[in-house]
Amino acid sequence: MVKCVVIIVDELWLKGDNRYLYYKKLVANIKSLMSLYHGTKFHCIQDGHCLLLESSVDFSDVAISALAKVPGINSLLLAVKLPLEFEALAVEAVKLFSSINTINVSFKIRAKRSNKKFPMNKMEIATELGGILLKNYPGLRVDLSVPDRVVDVRVMDESIYLAVEKIDGLGGFPVGVHGKILTMLSGGFDSPVASYLMAKRGCHQDFIFFYAYPHVGTEVREKLIKIMENLSVLQPRAALYIFPFGEIQKKIAEISKPEYRTVLLRKYMIMAANIVADEIGSDALVTGDSLGQVASQAINNLIALDLVSTRSIFRPLLGYTKREILDLAIRFGTHDISKISHSDMCSMFAPKKPIIKPDKIYMRKADGFVDWKTLISSYVQKIEKIEFMPNGQRI
Repeated sequence: MVKCVVIIVDELWLKGDNRYLYYKKLVANIKSLMSLYHGTKFHCIQDGHCLLLESSVDFSDVAISALAKVPGINSLLLAVKLPLEFEALAVEAVKLFSSINTINVSFKIRAKRSNKKFPMNKMEIATELGGILLKNYPGLRVDLSVPDRVVDVRVMDESIYLAVEKIDGLGGFPVGVHGKILTMLSGGFDSPVASYLMAKRGCHQDFIFFYAYPHVGTEVREKLIKIMENLSVLQPRAALYIFPFGEIQKKIAEISKPEYRTVLLRKYMIMAANIVADEIGSDALVTGDSLGQVASQAINNLIALDLVSTRSIFRPLLGYTKREILDLAIRFGTHDISKISHSDMCSMFAPKKPIIKPDKIYMRKADGFVDWKTLISSYVQKIEKIEFMPNGQRI
């Protein structure tokens, strides 16, 4: 039963005179999301360094869960709104603890007071309220280091907000404040996690998937759509560009040395991604590369691939281990989708001994085997574009 959420922002406090622009973007992103998950009976305003999200109707668990994935939010306090009176605060706190097991439970009061006109300072609020709770619930004990329960009290300009439940957010900056990027998405674990990490840095993303149909089945396409339904919550609108790459991939396999197949495949995918990025105005590309995880991600291969791109390639997972990536996939909710098996043309055409230190002369020579830019551009016209709303629905 939550009608009020105190939204604690993350890195916005780092900003100076342009901080208001970051708050404005975060509020807009929250409103876009909640209009789909909750409807129109709510308002979101800034109060000091926090945001207050209030409604006359309870927010659903699904809406709260989606809200916690909005980049720029550090945490959510599921709060009760009270008048500016300590007595009202004490009564409500005692009431809230009546439904909580208090036998040998530790707690602390975390009070903040942005309203300096309130007659008690934060230390006085914490001391007085803690004493009242101890008196009413003898099983409680104070632990200021690692308590079982944290009672958050926020004394704002017009009201007091009391919360005993906190939900961690994604953190970072609001999407849309740090440029536009094109994320190269696959059906594996890595690229969706890379997408989450770049969303946390405030980048608006479009996505491109290189679809090897008819050499692979349609199940991988459906899997990518499921991944996009998860990623779409990160921003007000997201577009997936499905690039028909099967025949291009087959051509690469036919004309290249076997050990170069994978790195050349990556090379011409990057060329294709740059062509699409030019058309949609993306500032950079993003991949899920982790240094040394597979042969194509060996350092010399990555250096060779960087030379192909006309814009920066961001690799947020470069220093992560596979275990760390899987842990993040679980946290972000993409793990169970990514582990669904599907046919993979990369595996079908993968050489037994892939090159890890490509010859620069051969890499340049491969450009003359086929007029790759013309070939790739001919398939750009056949791209399928699917747009998603923040609730995963297709537009």
